[in-house]
Amino acid sequence: MIHLIDDALERFLKHEVLEESSIEVSFNRPDGEWVSSLTSPVINIFLWRIRKDHVKNSSGTEVRSGNETVRRMVPPRLRLSYFVSAHAQEVRDEHLLLGEVAREVLRNKEMPEEFKEGDLAGADAPVWMSVGNESLQLPLEFWQAIGGDLKSGIDLEISVPIDLELGIEVGPPVEGIELRTEDIHSPTIKSVRSYVRGESNDG
Repeated sequence: MIHLIDDALERFLKHEVLEESSIEVSFNRPDGEWVSSLTSPVINIFLWRIRKDHVKNSSGTEVRSGNETVRRMVPPRLRLSYFVSAHAQEVRDEHLLLGEVAREVLRNKEMPEEFKEGDLAGADAPVWMSVGNESLQLPLEFWQAIGGDLKSGIDLEISVPIDLELGIEVGPPVEGIELRTEDIHSPTIKSVRSYVRGESNDG
């Protein structure tokens, strides 16, 4: 599922931000060796943390219809944390790209359907996008891992449902219920009551 999010993000950025320009999108670790190998502008999207999304998780069950109708637990969600940075010859160009990324994420809030493919496109629950809040801070280990060089960037948060495919097939809808009772002390005393689509018929 995570690789589908990567693909959707790349399509989203190339269409909404880069407008099909020659600027590349990379998911490599943005360390010094990688940066030194660049020959053209790049937007880097580095996945640095994966955790369960306790904020947007829902409980309970849902009924899903497709080739067969099943009842299942509401899919849990993962929160993917990406560090988005721009790499160009001029810092102003980097800031321009970052500003465009932030604007489109804030404008959409949800991954548009046209950029989702595979199982991601078939999911009933939306894929949420947001810019991380101030409570989320990149750890010192992150900067050490990429060479210790501070870099302007965006904390991009993605909340994605994970279908565990745990469900049971649901039978046909109930059309009616018939209730029969009998007095155990007087077997001749019996009662029949039927319910059809919410209506009661006494017998």
